[in-house]
Amino acid sequence: SCKPLRSIPDCERAHAGTRGGSVKSRSMELFLHLWDELDDVAGACRHVATSTAREIAAAAGPFIAAASEVLLAGAATLLLAQRHLLNFPA
Repeated sequence: SCKPLRSIPDCERAHAGTRGGSVKSRSMELFLHLWDELDDVAGACRHVATSTAREIAAAAGPFIAAASEVLLAGAATLLLAQRHLLNFPA
C-alpha cells in the first residue's frame, strides 16, 4: 500500500496496526521478505526489457522507412520498365 513510497512516517503509520503478530513465524517473515525482493528484481527486469525494446524500435524506425522507400521505388521502376508485360489482351 506504500508503493509508490510516500513519506516514511506515512508508511509507518499505515502499517502500524499490522505489527502485532500478523506474521506467525520467522520462516514466513523470511519468505515474505524474499518474495518482496524477488518482486522488486522482476519489476526492474521488466522495466529494462521494455525500455530496451522501445529504444530499439525507435532506432529501427528510420531504417525500416528507408528500406520500404527503396523497395517501393524499385518495384515501381521494375513495373514501368516492363510495362509491355502488363498489357493484357482484351
